[in-house]
Amino acid sequence: MLVNHRLVQLLRDVQKQCVAIVLATDNMDCFYDSLQRARQLSIQSGDVNNETTPFISTARMFDDVLCSSRQRVLKREDPQRFYGGWIRTHALDFSDLLLLDDLEINCAAFRSAGGTAIRVQENGSMEQIDVIRTQVAHWLQTVASAIS
Repeated sequence: MLVNHRLVQLLRDVQKQCVAIVLATDNMDCFYDSLQRARQLSIQSGDVNNETTPFISTARMFDDVLCSSRQRVLKREDPQRFYGGWIRTHALDFSDLLLLDDLEINCAAFRSAGGTAIRVQENGSMEQIDVIRTQVAHWLQTVASAIS
């Protein structure tokens, strides 16, 4: 499985400004198990090119994983149930969270729960990732201003 390198780089660039970067996925238990195994393996520095990054090299950048097979609900079905436990554990609120998702239906459900969401096209071009980078920077500034 290959992941968009530009999106991975964006996440790495903002990681220090975030409480956590969490992978929220509507996927099967075999995906979750593979992800957990990949997070335990060492990362090979030569695994990156300009377009895609192998999944195994990306897996360790996530601080946590929420997977629908473990949550027993899809992100869009009940965002409170899907994200709620993680939010409570970290003493946060939906208004503290930003979702990047490829499906507008997931973004809309997340927004309706009080969070901010940005839709990312599946094969985000450099131009689209630049727009998302600007939107994420603006969101980070807004959150930082609200805290101070």
